[in-house]
This record gives sequence, structure tokens and C-alpha cells, in this order.
Amino acid sequence: MERETKTPEIFSRVALDFCARTPLVEKRRWMERCIWKLLEAAKKPSPKILEANCTDGWDTEIFLQRGARVAAVCSSKEHLDFAKRRAPDAEFHLTYRDFKPETFDAVWCMNAFDSLEFISGFSLLLKPNGLLAFNCKGYFENELLKANFKILERESSPEGFYLITTRKR
Repeated sequence: MERETKTPEIFSRVALDFCARTPLVEKRRWMERCIWKLLEAAKKPSPKILEANCTDGWDTEIFLQRGARVAAVCSSKEHLDFAKRRAPDAEFHLTYRDFKPETFDAVWCMNAFDSLEFISGFSLLLKPNGLLAFNCKGYFENELLKANFKILERESSPEGFYLITTRKR
């Protein structure tokens, strides 16, 4: 229970830290390139994407412009309200508990977790052979990740490593 109450605080801190460290133009260029990679890997004209920690809704808007269907989650009501104004055609949620297992073609998880438990939880929301895209520093070496996912791509970046993985069945 204590972890649940700290999650919104952690999400906000991580998102703000990322924004402070990364120049906006550089961040957007990098994120858009990663979004294209994810959509290309999904191999569907209109994949269903779960965006974890949508903060300002910029990624949500890009996904919608590229034809994806997006369910965006943020535990900060303030961030969620801002994202809703930017991308009103997306679904918005304050919690991941709203979703049934195997709902999404892909999960977009940029700066949105503080532990590998999040990765495991997100993997349950993926359809068979679903994709998980996230950035992190150092987590990719973990045995849990290797046991549950096939790493399709790993890219060095100012934000850490970017991974696109597919759920093993």
C-alpha cells in the first residue's frame, strides 16, 4: 500500500528530472524517432498503444497523428488534464488497473517506472508477441527481463538505453 501512495510522486519526479536534463528539441527528435520504430515494429495500420506516464501528452499526440489508438495513463491528475487538452482523441486513465490482460499491441513506457515490477506488470497487458518500448539505465541486464522478453533493439541515448522487446510465449 505504501508503494501505491508513492507512485504518483515518483512518476512526477522522474518526468520532471528527464525534462530538466534533456533539451526539448533533442527530446522530441529522439522520442519521435523511437515512436516511429515502435509503430514500424508493430506492423499494424492502427495498433492499440498503452502510453505509461503520458505527462504533457506530446507522445500521445504523435501516436494519434500516426494512426495509433492510444490509452494514456498518468497518476498525476494535473499531467493528465494537460494531456487531455493536447490529445483529446485518446483514452485517459489514472491507473493501470482499468485494463484487462492482453489488451495492447504495444506499451510505450518512457521515464515511467522505478522498478522492474512495472515491466512485468506491463508485459501482462500485452497481446501475444506484443511490444514493449522503454528507456532506462542498466535494467536491461536483469534476468527477469531476459527471461520474459526477446530484445529486438537496444540504442544508446542521453536518456539511458532504449529497448524494444517482444513478450515471449
